Amino acid sequence: MTYTIDLYGAESRAEIHERIRRGLPVPEYYGNNLDALHDVLTECADGTEIIFENSSETAPNMQGYVEALRWMCSETTEEYPEIQIEFK
Repeated sequence: MTYTIDLYGAESRAEIHERIRRGLPVPEYYGNNLDALHDVLTECADGTEIIFENSSETAPNMQGYVEALRWMCSETTEEYPEIQIEFK
């Protein structure tokens, strides 16, 4: 299954996590933070692909958070190679 999350113009962490919430099958109790996203990713099925589009097109103040998101996703895919995550 492939999921696409468009980060274009995201201006806050809350907005990024709302887009993740809309783009991925997250539980209702999703915690809106990178730790919660890591937990969701580790429960993904084999062959799951997640594409974060426009990752460099967020508000300038969000670029550091996107880098933290990218790092966490990289760590997760090293641990769970059956999940593919791409940043465009």
